[in-house]
Amino acid sequence: RKIANKLIPLYTQPLEDRMKRDLDTCEALALSCDLWSDKKLCLSVEVHLLDDNWAHKSYHLDFIEVESKKRSVVMGAIQDIIERNDIADKVFSIVADNGSEFQRGSESLRVVTCKAMGMACPVSLACHAHMINLAVKDAVSTAQSKSHEL
Repeated sequence: RKIANKLIPLYTQPLEDRMKRDLDTCEALALSCDLWSDKKLCLSVEVHLLDDNWAHKSYHLDFIEVESKKRSVVMGAIQDIIERNDIADKVFSIVADNGSEFQRGSESLRVVTCKAMGMACPVSLACHAHMINLAVKDAVSTAQSKSHEL
């Protein structure tokens, strides 16, 4: 209990303070989201921004359990994280994998205007690394099945 209640906050509080300061001072930011499932279904949300010196910063905003992969549930959880961190007017893109819960999912987020970009946001983007990974897995699987036919 001492570790959880006293020692961990000694380490994490300065990091949380730095993240809050960077979120408050940046003009625009991007989010990346991913769903993880093992025995439970969890949503991970990271934020990416440039500081005043144009240095790239990334922070882990949240890792929460969600009850289902339904688009409305996942997008509702992302919206809650955005609002809880008071960054709605700064999000200009959301990058996620190609799961159906993310495809066209950002349409269900309340549309805000990113002040820095001067446009309606967020723009939903697919993760290209995830797309390449899926394509390579499919190619390997196809090659293996074809080799068994020979």
